Amino acid sequence: PQVVLASNKNQIEMARNAGIPAVRVNFQDYDGLRKVINITAEVLGDKAPEMAKQYLAYLDGKIKFAEDRTKSIDDANRPSVLHIVGGDNLLKVDGDKTIINEWIRYAGGKNAITTKGSQITVTMEEIVKANPDIIIIGGTQSRKGIEAIKNDPQWASLKAVQNGRIYSNPVGTFNWDRYSAESALQILWAGQIIQPQLFNDIDLVKETKSFYKTFLHYDLSDAEAQRIIAGEGPQ
Repeated sequence: PQVVLASNKNQIEMARNAGIPAVRVNFQDYDGLRKVINITAEVLGDKAPEMAKQYLAYLDGKIKFAEDRTKSIDDANRPSVLHIVGGDNLLKVDGDKTIINEWIRYAGGKNAITTKGSQITVTMEEIVKANPDIIIIGGTQSRKGIEAIKNDPQWASLKAVQNGRIYSNPVGTFNWDRYSAESALQILWAGQIIQPQLFNDIDLVKETKSFYKTFLHYDLSDAEAQRIIAGEGPQ
């Protein structure tokens, strides 16, 4: 390869030791995503910088759109959201100072976990104490996690379980909830989950198809878009 892009420091060093130019690209929040998009565009050259500019305008537009709709909601009226990384380990969650925390805020919620950090392990007691209004599970095993929660008495007392507010996070080319350009769409999806009355005018299937056409140069069918939004794998 002419260049290696990687998020892992050791991989970068291995590539450079082999005489291959390597650039580290990793991020934990939307500011970091913006930087990675620009770095990648600079490395690729040609039409990439213009595409990056178009994407960042889209991302910033969606953030402003969501913030404008939710900025007047005080903390007392924001539903608390527990974000579980994946269905295989229900005690691995995302806390403060993460991109997950940011889109929860943009969408009109608040993170049920106030500890700082991405993919941190908590106890069942901590989850019960947090008592979230909404539970969102990421990854391709989210359905497995939802079934496990519904069938485990330890979770039965939580408001989210009692009210049936447990959701699979969308998964497209990557998980929408983290480290993905599709995180621009995550903000809209989360708005419809967390504050449905404020985001009910958005046609998410149409928005998803348009995004994939514009930025990934792929024509999604309605069925494909619906599967992505539902967090289901490709058929």
